[in-house]
Amino acid sequence: MEAIGAVVAAIMAILAFGESQRMRKNSAFNTLFAQLIANHKEIFADKSLSTGFYHFFHKRRDEVRTIQDLVDIWKKYKEYIGADQAVRFSHAFKYVYHEVVTVLSDETIGEQTKSRYLGIIQSYMNKDELFCYLVNLLQHFETYPDSDGYCEELKRYHFFDDLLRVHDDRYHDVMSHLCTQLYLDVGKLVNIR
Repeated sequence: MEAIGAVVAAIMAILAFGESQRMRKNSAFNTLFAQLIANHKEIFADKSLSTGFYHFFHKRRDEVRTIQDLVDIWKKYKEYIGADQAVRFSHAFKYVYHEVVTVLSDETIGEQTKSRYLGIIQSYMNKDELFCYLVNLLQHFETYPDSDGYCEELKRYHFFDDLLRVHDDRYHDVMSHLCTQLYLDVGKLVNIR
C-alpha cells in the first residue's frame, strides 16, 4: 500500500511540475504579447503612410488586372513616398508578421486563445493598415512563395474579414475589384464569399 501511495504521490508531483512549467511559459507568452502590442501602437502611430497608400491604390485600382500589376503599384508607392518612409512602411508590416508568427507558434495556448490574440492584433490596425498588410503579403508572396502556410493561417483565423464588410463604402469597391481580378491570389488570404 505504501508503495502504491508513493507512486501516486510521485505521479501527482510530476503532473504538478508539468502544469507549473506550462503556466510559467504561458505567463512568459502573455508578457511578450503585451510588449508586442505596446510596440505595435508606437510603430503604427503615423497613419499617413497607410492612408496614403489607400488613396494611391484607389486612383489606380482599374490598372490592377494581375498580381504583377499589384506588385508594380506597391513599388510605385514606395518610390513615391521616398526611401526613408518606404523602409518605415515595410518594417511596420514585418512587425505584424512577427506578431502573428509569435502567436501562431506558441504551444502553450489553444486554438481559441490564438484566435483571440490574432483578433487583438487585427483590432489594433485600422482598415487602411489592414488593407496595406493584405497588399504587402500579396506582393511579397508573389516573389517569395508561402512555404510555411502563413497565408492559410491568416485565412483560417479570418484576419482580413473586416475588409469584406458589404456596408463599408470605402473598401467594398476596392476589395470587390481585388477579389474579382486576383481571385486565386486574394483567396489564399481571405475567405471570399
